Amino acid sequence: MDVKGGNQMLLAYGSTTVDADWHVIENAPANFSRIYCVYGGEVTYTDERNTAKLQKDHLYIFPSSCPYKMEHNPQNPLCCLFVHVDWFPILVTELISIDLNSAPFLKDLTAAIESAVMIDNEKIIASLIDTLHLYCLENKILSQTDARIAKAITYISEHVGEDVSIEKLSKITGYNKQYFIRLFKKSTGVSPYNYVIHYRLNEAEKLLQ
Repeated sequence: MDVKGGNQMLLAYGSTTVDADWHVIENAPANFSRIYCVYGGEVTYTDERNTAKLQKDHLYIFPSSCPYKMEHNPQNPLCCLFVHVDWFPILVTELISIDLNSAPFLKDLTAAIESAVMIDNEKIIASLIDTLHLYCLENKILSQTDARIAKAITYISEHVGEDVSIEKLSKITGYNKQYFIRLFKKSTGVSPYNYVIHYRLNEAEKLLQ
C-alpha cells in the first residue's frame, strides 16, 4: 500500500473501532508515525517520560523515534481514523496532541482525510497528508531534524543493505565520532548503531507487507 506523496509515504490507513485485544507495543523506535483522530474510547499512552489518556476530538501524532505503548479498555474501545506515515527524514520525538475544536483548519482537513479513506483513494489521502505535513511544519508542530543528522539518516536509507559504520556516518556529518553519537541519540532517541538495526528490520517488515 506504500504511496509516495511530496514529503511522505503512506503505510496504512483506515477508520475503525478496534478489537478487544488491540494494543500497540513499540519496544524500539518505529521509524514511522501513527496519526490518530480519536472519536471515542478509553486509551492510555505511555513512553519513557509521559503517560497520557487519549481524548475525544483530538488529533495525535505518535513518535517515530522513541519506544512507546498503548492499551485500551475493551469495554470502551478505541474508535478512530488512523494513518501510518513515514515522514522521513522528519523525526517525531514525542507525542503531539491537538484539540481539533480549537483548530478549525485541522478539523476540516481531518474530515477530508476521513472522506478519502472512506472511498479508499490513496492518492488523495497522500495529498491531504502532505497538506497536514506542511501545516505542522509551518505552525512549528513538527520541527526539522538537524540538517547533518538528516544527511546521516538519508545515507542510512540509501545504503541500508551495506556495512554502515559509525565512522562513515560521523565523517558524512562533519562531527567527531563521540559528538555525532550524542547528537544522533538526542535527535532520534537511539544510538546510530541501534537506529541502523531497527531501520533494517522495519524495511524488511515493509517488504513483507
